Amino acid sequence: MKKIMAKRGSYVNKNGEKKTKWVKVGVINENSNGQYIILDPSINLSALDKSEGGDVFCSIYDNDYQDTTQQNSQQPDRFNVGGDINDKDYPF
Repeated sequence: MKKIMAKRGSYVNKNGEKKTKWVKVGVINENSNGQYIILDPSINLSALDKSEGGDVFCSIYDNDYQDTTQQNSQQPDRFNVGGDINDKDYPF
């Protein structure tokens, strides 16, 4: 499983270094049919940092990536799913 992360601002740490705040917008998982994405429906993409063209860029990290922002470390990992999904679970 991989995490899909998007930039949500920045902050200055205690050493005076500018750091990026990240929010997890979903995960990429895989089953016998291939890869699929599960997106967090509570994330408002229009509230995230955008490029000059208005696009939201996301980064993909392995599951062992450690969230460094305080907000992410306090939230339960609702998207830490495992196992295969069969066609009966999702009609599309």
